[in-house]
Amino acid sequence: MKTIPFFVLITLALFTFSACEKGGDVVDPPSNTELIADGPWELIGQMVDPPVTVNGTPVSNEFAQLDECVKDNILDFTETGSFTIDEGVTKCDSTNAQLFNYGTWSFSDAETKITLDGNGTNNEFNVVSIDRDKLIISEIFTDNNLTFTRTFTFEDIN
Repeated sequence: MKTIPFFVLITLALFTFSACEKGGDVVDPPSNTELIADGPWELIGQMVDPPVTVNGTPVSNEFAQLDECVKDNILDFTETGSFTIDEGVTKCDSTNAQLFNYGTWSFSDAETKITLDGNGTNNEFNVVSIDRDKLIISEIFTDNNLTFTRTFTFEDIN
């Protein structure tokens, strides 16, 4: 029986262990800025709580009340802080510009709030959740001394 020299065994062992990887590259999860810029986004839900009264009827699903020409609008964000709202395929008014709102956006409070500043208005929303497929934001507003929470759900149409 032939014996293998000790240094050959050590060399083989070193090559074997050096070929093993320890966990590979660690990939950081995308930031909210990257996620929001991954759109564009289309509105798929709009709820209000408590319900608002429309023609004497309490309504919490505002999305069902929206015209189709509003439902197909497209919200798009860039990583550099600008946004656009596109009329989509169907315009509510054929004389409207295709991009009917645009401006700048920014996160605040550890990316839990988003502010849209466009066309002379400044709106702040709470970021409820965001991932590659869905963006959910909410706003609090007061009407007739009642406080309401309106929640918007957008789907990534990319």
